[in-house]
Amino acid sequence: MRNPAPVAALPGTASPAAAACPVLGALTVVGDFWTMGVLRCVFTGMGRFGEIQRELGVASNVLTDRLGRLVDARVLARVAERAGAARHRYVLTPAGEDLGAVLIALRSWGEQHVVTGPVSTTWRHTGCPSPLRAEVRCPDCGAAPALREVEVAHTR
Repeated sequence: MRNPAPVAALPGTASPAAAACPVLGALTVVGDFWTMGVLRCVFTGMGRFGEIQRELGVASNVLTDRLGRLVDARVLARVAERAGAARHRYVLTPAGEDLGAVLIALRSWGEQHVVTGPVSTTWRHTGCPSPLRAEVRCPDCGAAPALREVEVAHTR
């Protein structure tokens, strides 16, 4: 599968190294409040335009734009509720599902460092009581390295 086109461009002043960075490239697809809000809504089961709009309090034109961008980037798909129905909903594509770990990591970080009061929901594995958390693990040895144990290996 070819990589989707970004929905936003990196700044023209970005260095070649920044232009080749997967983190910055990902931000061209998902890097704003409304886009991440839409993804959170769809991830938690809200797929209709009206549901997402009520949840976020976003203007119709902004929501239309973000949904279109996410569909164009193949992160969301627009599907009919029933065959031949005029109503549709948005669902995560496999690329969108892969963002689940990012949303879980952002949620965990937000609970620790941003939200001071009680949270409205808990995300957990079905049947398990504890909230999910994102972990970075080495695929070779299985270790969960501390940041000081991560090295950046330049490939060029």
